[in-house]
Amino acid sequence: MNYIWEVLLAAQKQGTQQEKLAFTDAKSYSPYMEVSFDDLNPATLDRQAIEVNVRYRFSPIFEALLDGRLDTHPDIRERLTDVFIHLLGELDLQSGLCRSEYYGLFLKEDIQDVRFGAQFAETMQLFHFDMRRFVVEYLVRLYTLGPSIELLRSLLRHLYPHSMIYLDSTDERELLVYIGQKETAELAGQMEFLMAFFVPFDYIVHLFWDLHFGIINIDETMELDDFYIY
Repeated sequence: MNYIWEVLLAAQKQGTQQEKLAFTDAKSYSPYMEVSFDDLNPATLDRQAIEVNVRYRFSPIFEALLDGRLDTHPDIRERLTDVFIHLLGELDLQSGLCRSEYYGLFLKEDIQDVRFGAQFAETMQLFHFDMRRFVVEYLVRLYTLGPSIELLRSLLRHLYPHSMIYLDSTDERELLVYIGQKETAELAGQMEFLMAFFVPFDYIVHLFWDLHFGIINIDETMELDDFYIY
């Protein structure tokens, strides 16, 4: 992690609230790095007090804080430094976002603030950090386009790479959804959420977890003891 936005992303992935991170002006640092870590390439964020070389990118912003005029008020200087770095990190995270990504950020905030209800917020927690990004992105598309099988198919392939959707070729509006993973309580909760939101209300859904249903003339689906009869 070299930049403050990388620290904020790592905190999000680990479920650490950004408010618990405390940024301080580093006492000892490299002029070639923004974040001061003993390990140059930490895989995880193992601390909540982060030392930052504020002169790396933001020297003009911090000149007034660092020129000695606040030496008699170190607590104020440290607090302002922390607030400014949090703000600059948020601006870093949002730079280059398009309109739909901003919609996704607003939707994510509304979910976290329980504006869609406590059950909605709790169910979203069943998805891991990287999965939630796709779910929120496709919820924005859902509000724009409405529910569709193709939208569901695309989302499932992002979340569960081995998944497949089969649409009944008869007049019956029926979906066969193969997940490609063993059923767990967490996975079942995820699927219940996705089916409720992304499947048109007049469709019947049949879920298949780690075993595919047999398809005549498709040898891969007809291995003994390794398929469902449907």
